[in-house]
Amino acid sequence: TNGVELVVYANGVAKQIGLTQPASAPTVSDYPGAMFEGAYAVAYSYLSPTGEESALSPSAFVIITDGGLSVDIPNIYPDNVASVRIYATLANGDVLYAVEDVPIGTLVARIQNDQRGKIAETQHLSRMIGGDDISASNGVLYVSNGKVLTYSEPLNYGLTNKKTNFVVFDSNILFHEPVADGLYVGTEDGTYFLSGTSPKDFTQRLVGIAPVVNDSIAVLLIERNGFGLFFACF
Repeated sequence: TNGVELVVYANGVAKQIGLTQPASAPTVSDYPGAMFEGAYAVAYSYLSPTGEESALSPSAFVIITDGGLSVDIPNIYPDNVASVRIYATLANGDVLYAVEDVPIGTLVARIQNDQRGKIAETQHLSRMIGGDDISASNGVLYVSNGKVLTYSEPLNYGLTNKKTNFVVFDSNILFHEPVADGLYVGTEDGTYFLSGTSPKDFTQRLVGIAPVVNDSIAVLLIERNGFGLFFACF
């Protein structure tokens, strides 16, 4: 992380984690079809070439009388976007379901029946942003920024829930280090241990009152056959 972006480096290539969230709702209008009359909500997301999905766009709402929907798709896309996934509710419903994926460059999508796919999994989520430090454990990405430790959705490093996925400390976070049964967080006021295998189950306790020095060094000394082996981790 450079403080703003999150980047993954793999196979000699560096790329940003996550996709840009669509900023505006789609434009939706009535169109002939076989759907029930009523109120519908429609939204969309971006998909990368590897299938990573962005957070959903704001929803557009429309009342149809002609049995179908015409969805205008924006023709300007962020980087690393290969297709657009259209979501829609059923008549007078409030749950968004996948309708179809269309390649970038498609200007209009038609929804003319009630066939739906999976429930939207990225609704109400936001893209993870960079910060001061970064770590990962058990399929969750942790990013600290000042006093706030933000964590990603499980197995989705690019997305977070801004309403729930964070822990606030009393002073600035200087490091965080995952272990098998939790996460150590060092702050200017001391070190805390968040015990649990999932952030949703974390129990927090203070394990050291001494203030932590930023960029601390962990030292391990092993004696073997009368000789000392010294390891230092930065």
